Amino acid sequence: MADKLTLTTLGHVTVTRDNENIGGKLPAKALALLVYLAVTARPHSREHLANLLWGEENETKAQASLRQALSTLKPIADGFLILEKATVTFDRAGGFWLDADELVRETRNENVGYDSRFSFLASLYRGDFLSTLTIKNAPDFEVWVLEQREKYRARAAELLQRVAQANLDAGNERAALDALNRLVALDTWNENAQQQKMRVLARLGKRKDALAQYQQLKKILRDELEIEPLPETTALFEKIRDAAPLASPPPAPPTPFIGRERERAELAQWLAQPATRLVTLFGPGGIGKTRLALAITAQLRERFLHGSAYISLEAIRAASNVIPTIGAALHFSFNRASDAVSQLGNFLQDKELLLVLDNFEQVLDAAGDLARLLNFAPEVKILVTSRERLALQAERVFEVRGLAYARVQNLSGLEAPQLFTERAQRVSSAFAWNETNALAVTRICRAVEGMPLALELAAGLTRGATVEHIAAQLERDLTALDSDLRDVSERHRSVRAVFEQSWDALNGRERAALQKLSVFRGGFNETAAREITDADAVMLGGLTDKALLYRASEARFGLHALVREFAREKFDASNALQETRARHAQFFNEYVAARGARIIGGTQLETIQELRVELENARLAWLWSVAQCDAEMVNRTAPVLYRYHEAQSLYQQAETLLEPAAAFSYIAQARLGATLYFLGKLEDARRELSGAFARAQAANDISETAFCFLQLGNVAFDAGEFASAEMNYQECLVRAQAAHDFYLLTDASNNLAFVAARRGEMARARDFCLRAIDAATQIDEQRGIAGALVNLALVEYSQGDFDASRVALERALPAFQAVGDQRGVNMTLANLGELAREQNDLERAQALYHRALKGYQEIGQPEKIAQQFRNLGDVAMQREKYEEARRLYQDALAVYERIGARYWAANTHCSLGEVALKRREPARTEKEFQIALGIAQEIDAPPRAMDALFGLARADELHKNFARAIERGEFVATHEATDHQTRQRAQEFLETLQTQMSARAFENARAV
Repeated sequence: MADKLTLTTLGHVTVTRDNENIGGKLPAKALALLVYLAVTARPHSREHLANLLWGEENETKAQASLRQALSTLKPIADGFLILEKATVTFDRAGGFWLDADELVRETRNENVGYDSRFSFLASLYRGDFLSTLTIKNAPDFEVWVLEQREKYRARAAELLQRVAQANLDAGNERAALDALNRLVALDTWNENAQQQKMRVLARLGKRKDALAQYQQLKKILRDELEIEPLPETTALFEKIRDAAPLASPPPAPPTPFIGRERERAELAQWLAQPATRLVTLFGPGGIGKTRLALAITAQLRERFLHGSAYISLEAIRAASNVIPTIGAALHFSFNRASDAVSQLGNFLQDKELLLVLDNFEQVLDAAGDLARLLNFAPEVKILVTSRERLALQAERVFEVRGLAYARVQNLSGLEAPQLFTERAQRVSSAFAWNETNALAVTRICRAVEGMPLALELAAGLTRGATVEHIAAQLERDLTALDSDLRDVSERHRSVRAVFEQSWDALNGRERAALQKLSVFRGGFNETAAREITDADAVMLGGLTDKALLYRASEARFGLHALVREFAREKFDASNALQETRARHAQFFNEYVAARGARIIGGTQLETIQELRVELENARLAWLWSVAQCDAEMVNRTAPVLYRYHEAQSLYQQAETLLEPAAAFSYIAQARLGATLYFLGKLEDARRELSGAFARAQAANDISETAFCFLQLGNVAFDAGEFASAEMNYQECLVRAQAAHDFYLLTDASNNLAFVAARRGEMARARDFCLRAIDAATQIDEQRGIAGALVNLALVEYSQGDFDASRVALERALPAFQAVGDQRGVNMTLANLGELAREQNDLERAQALYHRALKGYQEIGQPEKIAQQFRNLGDVAMQREKYEEARRLYQDALAVYERIGARYWAANTHCSLGEVALKRREPARTEKEFQIALGIAQEIDAPPRAMDALFGLARADELHKNFARAIERGEFVATHEATDHQTRQRAQEFLETLQTQMSARAFENARAV
């Protein structure tokens, strides 16, 4: 295949071969010949080509000129030119691209999204065909160029028109204006394009520019064609010139409008689309529909030739009064000759106006009048606010939700806390947001789910209460929010008043359904609603249309927290509530229990997502079962809920759930013990696991005893009791094999691998890693495989194969990420940091350690947090920042001592000894390494004992005790438990001593 050849002809002419611009090197007629052959793409006789470009010469000379031009083109267009005795052809079969072809292809493609094609089109059509190429004495060629120029100009104009129209249809008026500017420059006499540009300019608030565009067109037509603009163009000019707002400006709100930038931009785009005639701002009372409508009224006032009109229907109760109220706002006088809708419609027939009707839920029967009005007035658009949908064909619903708020303590850039803070500062000048009250403000915003009315009412309480007190009060009772401001309407004086208006509009069946639906937390789907509350799809749709429910997603419904609170308050504290709660608990406990087998293995990620969707309902169902002391149901659901929380590193939440069930369920007690281990509460974990083990053994429950052995092994390991840890893991392994529990087999094998590695038994560690991978593969347990890979990486690292270690870790990381295992992700990041540090990439190591530290702090694992302090201390050591390193090591040691993690305490004393060595502090050096050696011997950790002995050897050197330094150094360098890194350092230490001392002195010291 020939190499890529690119030819641009629209505007500046270029020829590019393999990304090299070679067109400038060609003679003009050779370039013209190439363009002609490429564009026409058919065989041409040599005689025709000679006459086309060299017609002024005699035949012999013209043929010679043609041969010369073809000779020049041959190396450039090699593979594309087919040269025969009588004809020349350009072959497009190779890698050839021509901009003119792309332009034609665009006009034939009906499926292109033209609203986003302007940039491409602008880059494609940069000017007229061959506008920069001038060929002398070639009239036939010039005629051909003019024909092509008109052809491609027409194609470009057609495409620009499509782009402009597509953007107008999508409401992207600025993009449409870009296309129209280009179109008018290309085709000045195109009055349809001129009219469109005038309209767009006027709608963008540039009326003077629109009028000037007309005057410019009028001058061009008179000067060049001696004609006047079309009557339609003149009529548009006069309409723009004479248009004036029909209504007074909207009322100015007493407080600034905060947030809703995204909603305002989206609504502005909707209302700019020709197909959108009626938009309903839909949502419950207090959600901010009125303030948003007022903002839109003011924002779009200049966009419509006859302005915008805000009309409050708060005082209107009869549907028959809506049209007269609109007429009064527009200063229109009705007569008795015909019905009011027809009169107002005829008046608005030629008007461009935005009508904004607030509180329309009170006059829903007038919806038909709005539909008729739209039929009369094609350029009128209507924006209504309503707690209920209008159910009209033209209606487009915009659901208004609460302002954005954080789930955790974070106020930066969020709308809900900004609104609360601004309103609070109005009633209490001393109020100011700061780090001290940020959490309380977040709690307030979260409690009311960002509802603007509730936030404003809560802000009013800051006159007499702290935000902490307000937050606590709202978390207990949302219904007490009210206002004593005199200029607040009755319907907005309290959240209760807002809800009562909606409640009064419901029938008996709707009220009963809403009460029952209030038992849900975090939303629900149609199946759950039907099974628990008997509410069918019609009922759910009806309550959604009244803004008492909302669509959380295509398949789920939700209730705003305040709606749920009021509905629960209405729910009688009788058997009806208890019965619904019981049905809710039964449904969701069965939902959880049914996922027991699927939350491990290849279906884990999907199952976790299913549980996440229903987590709040599942927790509520669990609490009901715990309150009923339903041991059978708790035993079925505890392992699933534990596995979910453990996989997501949600340990504090798991402890809260499991603790009250431990008294009557040993299965829950065992999971509580495991959770306490992850939280670093080792003695509490040991107590709960021992108790659960005794109860499981009494019940002859092999699986549960295996689980308890596994977790007791974890506790023992972190306490530095390696012999006990290994024994527990082995006991788990035996029982897991008997029960064919591949999940526990995976965990036990992984943990035995870790124990063996830490004891320096690398071959045995590798064997356990492979057994773990085999067991995990049996059930497609990706977390188990990833854990084994991390352990395998540790083995490779200890034996000095850093590349193999990195490969294993890089395989483990995406596996942990795929199942959402933050603990596994953190562990892998920390190990990758260790590798980077070992290879002296300190910047990368520090970044990885910080990521791991942040991750562990988020999930609350003290032992792992301390480990990252140690790792960061190691980086500081390598950067010779010894005081920073000492501070980080001391931070880590404090955590290890608090949680009883003796193995890691020994490691950290070694690290502090290294700091003392670097600072030439002999006594402090010896003290730290002696402490480390004592702990390592007590907990049976030979590799760590070797580390401590090596440190003492170097302390001996500081004390000039070379004989003991050599003795200890050689012992460490040759001991089988010494890991690779320490062994290498010990050998280098001995070599340095030998270099510094004479051969005799070294041998004498060695003999001593």
